[in-house]
Amino acid sequence: MVYSLQRYMEPDVNSKLIRLFKDRSKKERERSMGIEIANANGNCLDECVIVEILSWLPVKWLLQYKSVCKAWHALISNLDFVSKHLRNYYRNRNDSDMCDFFLKQSYVDYDLYHLQSLVLAVDEMPTPRVVAFEDMVSMPMYVSEICGPCDGLYYLFYYYDTIRALWNPAINELRVLPPLLTKSDPLLDPRDTAGEVYGLGFDSVTSDYKVVVIKGYFNTVTDYRAPQSVIVYSLRNDCWRYCGDLRRYYKLETNKCYNLINGWYYWMESDYIYDYNKMSDAIIGFNMATDEFEEINLPDYKKPALKSLGIYDNSLALLSFHLDDKLFEVWTFKVGIWAMKLRIGPFLDVWFPIGHWKDNKLFLESYVWLHLGFFDPESQDIKNLSYEGLKRCRGVFACGESLVSVKRDNSASETSDSDSDLGINGLFSIETSESDSEYGIHDLFCPETSESESKYGIEDLFCHEG
Repeated sequence: MVYSLQRYMEPDVNSKLIRLFKDRSKKERERSMGIEIANANGNCLDECVIVEILSWLPVKWLLQYKSVCKAWHALISNLDFVSKHLRNYYRNRNDSDMCDFFLKQSYVDYDLYHLQSLVLAVDEMPTPRVVAFEDMVSMPMYVSEICGPCDGLYYLFYYYDTIRALWNPAINELRVLPPLLTKSDPLLDPRDTAGEVYGLGFDSVTSDYKVVVIKGYFNTVTDYRAPQSVIVYSLRNDCWRYCGDLRRYYKLETNKCYNLINGWYYWMESDYIYDYNKMSDAIIGFNMATDEFEEINLPDYKKPALKSLGIYDNSLALLSFHLDDKLFEVWTFKVGIWAMKLRIGPFLDVWFPIGHWKDNKLFLESYVWLHLGFFDPESQDIKNLSYEGLKRCRGVFACGESLVSVKRDNSASETSDSDSDLGINGLFSIETSESDSEYGIHDLFCPETSESESKYGIEDLFCHEG
């Protein structure tokens, strides 16, 4: 993956990164050259064997092999092959001794961010260490937020210009998304503060990639808060779809890592909402296939604490660091029940959980000294990664590569001509028409309904406008 990121870095990258590029290139070239397309008798290998061999190779080499012949170009571009490559290549990557990450950091203040590419040597004993890093100064667009990877794809968002895009850095593709749908509210001023969270996932039912945005507005003078709208983007249809409003205003936090598990994407509510005295502990989950939402209460963790969501034991996890006792806790959520997986400490430093990695390994940040830390459940200790480039870390996201294109041909999408010309108001009416009764999202929000429609589902979670 580190090759794919070279185009986004400064031309004169540091010497460590250059050596790393060369070493990796040599290893993968030797691996690639060991693949013989013809056997000793000169007979061509069976086509299925060639497909199997190619499906295990890095994206960098497959892009080059597209030039071998038209048949290979068609094969590597085929959606079935892209899916096969996703399964095989990611399975083979488990034994890699190097791992790449995107690090989102505060640049000048809390509202300005920049990305770094960070390379971690995972075979270093007794703890991994950062062997190279570089600022991503040549990104295809300015980025203040990033989410992913989902099959090698990332959602990019620039807050100040409200530019949104899907990005596959491995094949150097960027798709700028259409403007986000907005809903007018007479009680709001266009200058009112807006807040949003976002998620990226794959709909396994329709084989579609989706972006979900939960957006809300509030007036800082009157303290009026509009119900948060939920808008979903479909890559297949290349459009946003308004789903409804949440019942109340959830002060959701932007995730510091990619929290997608079993088709559900999760966000956590901040400790303080409204008057910043009322405590609230809730997690909101969104199902990418069914558009269903769920609300989960947090466990009885030790407070006050620095906390974030993550993945642990292939389950949704709460990572918390107790500020008074300096204890680190990990809770997992399975079959509707929270269970504490570990509690370790006390530690001398205060560590902020910021992300997860494979085999239950976790990333943390020193809250005082801004060191990047690494937690290994086997040693049950937090190690300093000796990374000197850290400012205030706002997230860590693994680098994944794939052949998945974000520039799909949408001509075959299942949308009628009448749907394409409806505009914002038309899209809203589609979601709220009487015939459109199966939303799959009654658990957390609802469409606009008339007074005659009195059956609301779960009233304690959702509102209905009459």
